[in-house]
Amino acid sequence: MGGFFALICKTIFSFIFYLARIRFVFMPIIRIKRHLEFSNAIRNYKVLIDGEVAGYIANGYTKDFEVTAGKHEIAAKVDWCTSPIVLIVIKENETKNLQIEGSKTSRPVIVFLLVSIIAHLVVNEYFGYTYLIYMVALALLLLLYNLTYARKKYLMVSTVINH
Repeated sequence: MGGFFALICKTIFSFIFYLARIRFVFMPIIRIKRHLEFSNAIRNYKVLIDGEVAGYIANGYTKDFEVTAGKHEIAAKVDWCTSPIVLIVIKENETKNLQIEGSKTSRPVIVFLLVSIIAHLVVNEYFGYTYLIYMVALALLLLLYNLTYARKKYLMVSTVINH
């Protein structure tokens, strides 16, 4: 009988401690989804909330960040490339869904660069034409543009509309 009573007391106290840990006032949450992408696949994006590093997000993952209610500036960073700052206003008990995407221009430029190099090698080998090297130079210039001048628009943070 004493063992049964101890088990009941232990169960009741465990349940009370469990209820004590549940938060009844929920913090606002910023949920950020990073799409699965080939470029930057092995690098984690740094998530900045109000200019401070809030955490990192891996390729194809979704992560929640608890914040206070009010206005917040959200940005993402990878190496020296960043996203434009997105301003959001979040209320108590609200969840804002955002997404991070890599540069949409870098993928076509990389494909164009690879095709240009292969075309240059094939055409130069069989026909002796060397003018296709200019296509390779153009692709390299576009890639250089993405990594220097357009580095503050390399990533895009945007809000997701829930339907």
